[in-house]
Amino acid sequence: DIDVVYIPPYYPQAKGKVERCIRTFVEEYLRLQKVFDSVADQTEDFVYWINNSRYHLGIYGYPADVYLRKQNVTDVT
Repeated sequence: DIDVVYIPPYYPQAKGKVERCIRTFVEEYLRLQKVFDSVADQTEDFVYWINNSRYHLGIYGYPADVYLRKQNVTDVT
């Protein structure tokens, strides 16, 4: 279940995860659009990479690995 939590507007301290998501998107994706023309075509690959392949310092691992561990999945082959 996903709980809906209402937070006050214009109060970024209450939206830490959302603010960090936006910052990561700006720093790692939008910046690349200025360098490479084809980045706009690779949005889906970027989202997959962020969610599955990028090492996450907050959880000390890869998101997909952490998720599978929580689901008690030991072999994905």
